[in-house]
Amino acid sequence: MAAAANTDIVASRYEVLESASVAFSGIGDELLVAGDLFKSDRLLAAALLVNLASELTSGIVMLLRSKREYPAGTLLRQLIEIEYLAFQAYADPSQLKKWYGADPAALRRQFTPQAMRKASGGVFRDQEYWHHCEVGGHPHPRARMLMRKYASRLSPDAYLLPDSVQHVRRLWTSIRLLTPQLDGGDGILDRHAKGLTSALANWERVENPRVLAYDGIDG
Repeated sequence: MAAAANTDIVASRYEVLESASVAFSGIGDELLVAGDLFKSDRLLAAALLVNLASELTSGIVMLLRSKREYPAGTLLRQLIEIEYLAFQAYADPSQLKKWYGADPAALRRQFTPQAMRKASGGVFRDQEYWHHCEVGGHPHPRARMLMRKYASRLSPDAYLLPDSVQHVRRLWTSIRLLTPQLDGGDGILDRHAKGLTSALANWERVENPRVLAYDGIDG
């Protein structure tokens, strides 16, 4: 409760999300230009992946600021799927081209959320994804926790805002590890990482230690 009401903490959380959207957009733009120039499906796939992350993060911010936590939760569930794919891509960049050129059958076989969780070797938990499907995906009674008409003592954004930051931080880790493996990626990362790196450092400085310790992977 204290962290949810602390204006410095709340501001730092929004700063991370907004900085991430800007960083992802800049990285995605450069990757798209490079992909078109060099006719590289790998670069084009990375560009699409990062640009999707930017749009989803921006949408989450807009919806949270307008107190529309349920639709923000639906976008966060989609962002988690981007997170899975980014993790696969940095672990094996050849997956980018496979995903980008996959037919519908291959997408269903290799790149569904369940298939990507399995391919992660246990990094991503079924229970975490199922929870996000329940509160911000398929129609489910637990969706009430993200709706202000049904809000309990804790407002929906007190849960969803820090959770969004944790997922963006995890996604950023994969993007940071993926980008240098792409042609020209080191320079692209250097040009766009500063704002988000600074925002994350500020958030880690002011955030409640219990929130920092829980990233959804281990528990």
